[in-house]
Amino acid sequence: MNIRKAFCLLGLLAVTIIATACASNTPIIETVTVKEIVTQVVAGTPQTKIVEVVVTPTPEAAPQPAEKASPFNRAEAIRQAILADLDGLNPWYLFDITGASYWNYVITSAFYPTIYTVSDQRWDWVPLIADGMPGPIVQEGDFYVGTAKLKDGLKWSDGTPLTAEDVAFTANTALLFALSGNWPGYYNPAVLDRVEAADNLTMKYYYTVPPGLPVWQYGALIGPVVNKTFWEPKIADLVTRAEALDPEAADFYDLITPLQLELEAIPADGEPTYGGIKFSKWEPGAYVEDVFNDQFAMIGTVEEEYANGAYREYNEAMGYDFTLYGETTATKTLELTFGPYFDTFLFPIYSQDAAYLALQSGEVDMVLNPSGVPKGVREQLESDPNITVVRNAQNGFRYIEFNQARSYFSGEQGMALRQAIACMVDNEFLATNVLQNEVTPVYTLVPEGLTYWYNPEVPIYCRGMTEAERLNEAVRILKEAGYTWEVEPSYTEGSARDAGYVYGKGIVSPDGTAIPELDFQAPGPGYDPLRATVAVHIEQWLKALGIPVTMNYTPFNTIRANENSGEFDIIMLGWGLTPFPSYLCDFFTGATGVGDGSDNISYVSPKLHEQCTAFYSEADMEKARQIAYDLQVTLATELPYVMLFTNPIFDAYANTITYPYTEAFDGLQGLYSAWYLVMPTGQQ
Repeated sequence: MNIRKAFCLLGLLAVTIIATACASNTPIIETVTVKEIVTQVVAGTPQTKIVEVVVTPTPEAAPQPAEKASPFNRAEAIRQAILADLDGLNPWYLFDITGASYWNYVITSAFYPTIYTVSDQRWDWVPLIADGMPGPIVQEGDFYVGTAKLKDGLKWSDGTPLTAEDVAFTANTALLFALSGNWPGYYNPAVLDRVEAADNLTMKYYYTVPPGLPVWQYGALIGPVVNKTFWEPKIADLVTRAEALDPEAADFYDLITPLQLELEAIPADGEPTYGGIKFSKWEPGAYVEDVFNDQFAMIGTVEEEYANGAYREYNEAMGYDFTLYGETTATKTLELTFGPYFDTFLFPIYSQDAAYLALQSGEVDMVLNPSGVPKGVREQLESDPNITVVRNAQNGFRYIEFNQARSYFSGEQGMALRQAIACMVDNEFLATNVLQNEVTPVYTLVPEGLTYWYNPEVPIYCRGMTEAERLNEAVRILKEAGYTWEVEPSYTEGSARDAGYVYGKGIVSPDGTAIPELDFQAPGPGYDPLRATVAVHIEQWLKALGIPVTMNYTPFNTIRANENSGEFDIIMLGWGLTPFPSYLCDFFTGATGVGDGSDNISYVSPKLHEQCTAFYSEADMEKARQIAYDLQVTLATELPYVMLFTNPIFDAYANTITYPYTEAFDGLQGLYSAWYLVMPTGQQ
């Protein structure tokens, strides 16, 4: 009876202590004395008594700091929204003109290694899978031979060694099939005869002329590499058929094209790849998934950059440590450790508007957008405390191009028509009045941000002219070339209410044929509102000049497909660019060279071909820059593209992730998925 009452009292005492502790907000960790009822048996008789017991409460454990992000302690998943679907995984397709899609590269950016690459932020030319710098070019008989060596211990995702045989196989396959797009920029068939594996780790590149910067350092040595063991048996029959063709025959390209298409259509299911992430699954229209590659040897590699230009890279597990471009005695400006920091990279597919809503709701960690975050959306995101928005200059441009397989865009008369169109397109007006200073006008293929290669003296048609002056000059260009109209375009001067175009009608080419109704394809507002808005103005400028044209908003992948098949008159697209402007030639010469023009717009230019031949063989940096200046003048005169604008690139990501740096020319989107950099914020 008394025992029961005593327990009730002890319970009451405990409640009192807790209440006091809560009231003071101070944890009770000091020693206290309490009374306890104890029952003992003495001489066979139970006896109860109260004793004092000293008690020291156990303090709560202090919270442990979050573990630092580490590629060896990866988070579960990162979700990066993409705005268009993957359309292929075959590497021969990916690097051809047909597969050169930003969205394809987002998914596959880790898969195919290059011998050399450019460093983060500063874009120094540095080894990636190479062991140190390449050897000098030496003459061996009729050839000029360059040598490079691979790091030892590199593996494909299936655990097999990555060797010089893989490199040689890739280059020789691209040469044999005369692949176009990016392939001739890497393995130039005009000057590269073959690549051989001198031993398991050493490659020898055989050139017919001394290779210059675009062909050697920024050509073959940054070309992608595929797995020979996987691809060789799959293409054996095609190789036999391709080897039976004569590359010098007049019909070679007619005969090799079907073989190219077969090569690029082979499924890549089960293909071993290289980088820190590998392909897992693809649900068309829904999402793509990449996962951690546990065979990636370079995980944990440390990259350091210094204020004096020095570059250091080391990997303790692989046992290498090398320094380039100076001593590491100056201030360190960058240090990062290669990941990946996630086990899964998930790429769900959204429309643009839905993607940014998903970012705000926490469904995704980032939206990848090669056009950057649109202005209206950006204003919403900048007010969200859970989202970071960063701004960078963009290494790229938007442009319109013309199908020069069409008679009205070919030859001298076609060049005059393109020049007149360029005259009508007022880039300053578009940038300032239409797009409200969201973009910067562009007149040359090399952006101003690439200061070493940018030529500020390119000819610009009608720059600084008024609306009336532009129309009059465009009409003069066309009339001088032999164009006529049923109603010649003109401009009515006067008050703002009365002034304006008198639209031309019935334009006839110098060869006597009327220009038909033209189809102008541009991305729609849901994909890129900037280009969609500009397209409307370009349509009206062309109509004012008397050119019959209808602008059609067209899905991005459809535009690309129509370009590849030649089913277009005028299209609006954009390019993301490389640090070295070899694209001045690569975009316009293609695998077929000057004989047939580039592979997608049929632009033929003997002058450009001559300049590109010199550019590809120039090893001196200063001389190469002068040739690049000359190339920009040629392209700004002959106008295979009419340049429009580049825009500062804005990226947005949730505060669930972070980056070791965010200042990057071309923005974070230019890093594709940034699989080796992006980290979970919670582990920092």
